[in-house]
Amino acid sequence: MKSLAKTLFVAVLLMGAAPPRPEHGRLVRELAFPEERDSLETLFRGVSAAGRFGDRVIALTTGKAAAAVAPFRPDGASREAVFGKVSDGDRREIFKGPPGDLDWRAVDVVGNKALLFDGRGLSFVEADGETLAEVARRSVPWDTLRPPRDRGGEATGWETAEFRARFARAVQATPGVKVVGLARIPAGWRGKVRGYFAVTRLKGFPLLELECQGGDDQPSGCVVARACHVSGLDDVLLADRVGAAAVERDGEKLILLADVSRNAVLSLRYDSCFHVARAKRQWILPARLKELTNFSVDADGQLWVSTATPDDYLNASLYVWRKGDW
Repeated sequence: MKSLAKTLFVAVLLMGAAPPRPEHGRLVRELAFPEERDSLETLFRGVSAAGRFGDRVIALTTGKAAAAVAPFRPDGASREAVFGKVSDGDRREIFKGPPGDLDWRAVDVVGNKALLFDGRGLSFVEADGETLAEVARRSVPWDTLRPPRDRGGEATGWETAEFRARFARAVQATPGVKVVGLARIPAGWRGKVRGYFAVTRLKGFPLLELECQGGDDQPSGCVVARACHVSGLDDVLLADRVGAAAVERDGEKLILLADVSRNAVLSLRYDSCFHVARAKRQWILPARLKELTNFSVDADGQLWVSTATPDDYLNASLYVWRKGDW
């Protein structure tokens, strides 16, 4: 067998190609450090959640009662042309009173409302889409939580009750941030109701599906609908998980999350909530980025990454990779 393997190895070399290594090539991509034009020097020292919506970027930092809003002109040739001057960044006050103990983990815009998600308290702040002033705060109920539906149908009432009890214990046992990122579920992946994938730090419940029935008038009317079966995440520490995105690559439906210790964005193949498994595709972020906090993918397929500390080269804490660059 060793002789045969050696013969095949030599044959491949003679053909002018290295032996295939599935962990490299197109499945693992090391991202280049972004150019200055693709980095935003925000009004905040660090960013914990950010989203790009049309011609603007909304950035939030933990514990702050304000958001930074900057223009986004992707065809600009310089940082100022893309994002405007730092002084042009618009600081929007969210709360009239103290914000409380919040940890921003996601931003979305639905109709004329903005949704700011607190991953510590599992709640949405519904805000005016232009001013970002608070309109309402709503917790995300999880007493409607169900196990993923399998081929045999829905779980029994007893199984569902036990499942919810285990989830409650996981929430109670997790101090600080419970949900580290939300990603809008793409159209066609499941039902027509607007929903989100939620990546968590809850032991035994790494991925949730949220359903939102409120419509554009009350977009924060969301509940935890399912907790999905996920395999292959045992090597990713709960405390190292950040961010969420849902994308399609080469015909595969992928849910993305980042591993802080690896400084990488990892992928899960989504067949259904009952079957979510670790995939080989991943993206290695530049070592120059400091203290990864979050990431998201916008409607045009651009990757946005935020950090808690500005880097020493571009003095930025929010970066974008265009669709073809990651």
